[in-house]
Amino acid sequence: MDTAELERIVGVENVVAGAAAGEYAVSGVLPGAVVVPSTRDEAAAVIRLAAERGWSLVPYGGGTQMPLGRRSSRLDLVLSTRRMDQVVDYQPDDMTITVEPGVTMAEVAATLATRGQFLPLDPPAASRATVGGTVASAAFGPWCAGHGTPRDWVIGCRVVGIDGKEVRAGGLVVKNVAGYDLPKLYTGSFGTLGLLTEITFKVMPVPGVAGYCSVACATPEQAEQVIAGIRNSDLLPSVVELSGPLAGDGDGPWRLFVQFLHVPEAIDWQINYLTSLAQGLGARAARLSENDGAALLENLRETPHALPFVARIGTVSSKVTELAARAAAIIQQAGHVPVVQAHAVYGRVYALAPEGSPALAESLRGLAKAAGASCVFPRLPEALVGELDPWGEVGPERRLLEGIKRTLDPQGVFSPGRFVGGL
Repeated sequence: MDTAELERIVGVENVVAGAAAGEYAVSGVLPGAVVVPSTRDEAAAVIRLAAERGWSLVPYGGGTQMPLGRRSSRLDLVLSTRRMDQVVDYQPDDMTITVEPGVTMAEVAATLATRGQFLPLDPPAASRATVGGTVASAAFGPWCAGHGTPRDWVIGCRVVGIDGKEVRAGGLVVKNVAGYDLPKLYTGSFGTLGLLTEITFKVMPVPGVAGYCSVACATPEQAEQVIAGIRNSDLLPSVVELSGPLAGDGDGPWRLFVQFLHVPEAIDWQINYLTSLAQGLGARAARLSENDGAALLENLRETPHALPFVARIGTVSSKVTELAARAAAIIQQAGHVPVVQAHAVYGRVYALAPEGSPALAESLRGLAKAAGASCVFPRLPEALVGELDPWGEVGPERRLLEGIKRTLDPQGVFSPGRFVGGL
């Protein structure tokens, strides 16, 4: 690839080609070049050039979510957002913050902490995960139980489309939706519709303190009873995570981890209520120290991405424990020690193994299909990348997805072939 024009746009030192571009390989495919703009204007110029030349282009943030996606049908150019890393506007009184896509989630947290505020999104690897990548992939962690996902916190964005023009959607105040809520369209679009160049979030005050509780359960059914009791109570947990089966755990092979964020009196009441609820169902609850609870929560954030083979099953909350137990049994039958974790009240189960195979993937996908659930593979061993479609079958929504892609990216420049159905 002739990179001269790219170098004129961003500078020679900000274009990488050949073997040096290896760290930006996408699903094992080496890009023709990597370009690193520092401004929205530079990014727009790069996109216009790519459209004119017919180059494919894949946006790239911290790389933490890049393993999820089909192998690109072509990969001419990777556009890294790491130099687009400024806090554009922070209005603590209005409780909003606007940042460029290359700002990391950890940097956002540090900025908000100076004014006693936080953004309750906790994707894994926060020190590397960028805002743009988090929104584009709709990534989140255990806080989803009490605080939702990126769709609930993005209130505005700027996006550069195929024509190199920037579109602004949403606004800078919390109540700003009129007409189509376009930020939700771009959230979870995996870089297939344009390049996010600015994102505005609503934020919230930091709660008083954190309280933690662990509930040991003898069976998945007992765990489901505790989860149902939490859902049907006045409890307001920020985190409800299910883990298991834990080998050699005398208290029970299935464990619920619960975090509460509130004032001390409210936390004490909630932990006491949960303890009584668990004991009434035959489970064993124990309050954790703040240090132990925080360390365990950090571990739970990272676990769903810790092994080479990861299946992610999306279902309704009431089926979480059943599917978690059956997924663990399938992995064990395949000869692996199962690692299973679930966002229990959100309805997402992660089943991990140190190795994978088409047969194992087919068994887990069959389990999900039989339960009316979805199954995608956020991580696959290198041998399965390209052989196995990480997204699976597409239903009747395919026509809508194709129509949106055709309207916003008719030339197929942005991340071609990587999304659902090969879009």
